[in-house]
Amino acid sequence: MRLVQLGNGALTTSRLGFGTSRLHYIGRNERQALLATARDLGIVHFDTAPSYGDGLAESELGLMLKGRRDGIVIATKYGLPIDPLFAALPALATPLRAARSIARRAGVWSQQMPPLTANGLRSSVEASLRRLGTDRIDLLLLHEPSAQRMSTADALLAELIDLRARGLIRSFGLAGKWAGVRSALDASPGIGEIVQAGESEWDATRTPDITYGALSGGDQTYWSAGQAGSNAGQRLSQALSRRPNGTVLVSTTKPDNLRALVSSEGV
Repeated sequence: MRLVQLGNGALTTSRLGFGTSRLHYIGRNERQALLATARDLGIVHFDTAPSYGDGLAESELGLMLKGRRDGIVIATKYGLPIDPLFAALPALATPLRAARSIARRAGVWSQQMPPLTANGLRSSVEASLRRLGTDRIDLLLLHEPSAQRMSTADALLAELIDLRARGLIRSFGLAGKWAGVRSALDASPGIGEIVQAGESEWDATRTPDITYGALSGGDQTYWSAGQAGSNAGQRLSQALSRRPNGTVLVSTTKPDNLRALVSSEGV
């Protein structure tokens, strides 16, 4: 798979990245088989976050990384916390997630959007490193940022620079809905070394380095419909051609679908 350089050469990664936002929808054996398939197909970029499966996605990546850390690019995030209820009742995580998905769809459960702070960033990175079982994060992204959530933008940027100086992260940036990302960039331009946004949202004012949602047309959720093979391949090809030097994230729970996507023209 072709490699690209993001952030003015700060990070070299694969043209196609694997998103783990749906990883908790399948069983452990299936999760590890899916991650292994992505790795064996030449994908080196794995995108995750503490909120994906409330820590499960990071932990599963950690299992895959054992003995294979070199050559893998791990992108994780800070900004959307793990639900404390899931942390307190891990045995009930699966039914609780199902109930939460239904409640969110009904509009009676909203996702937490706490302020982004330097202390919170530091604690989140340390927790992610433990779940991933590694000593470094290749790309740390502020998750769903906005100027409103970043009232201490200067302190956040200073903490990111310090984490990089300590070797705990290699690169940093922003990930989320385009309106929030743009407002965060306006508040602190230096904080967006690498930008990740929805494929359908960005405009010509700033081309993101990484995009997601090319296949679904939006965020991946429990209720997202699967895409037919030819249609998915066409959407991916369009996203790749639109951004010839960027990374496009794909997310699926089926190894065969992933193999078909990797065979798409332009990868």
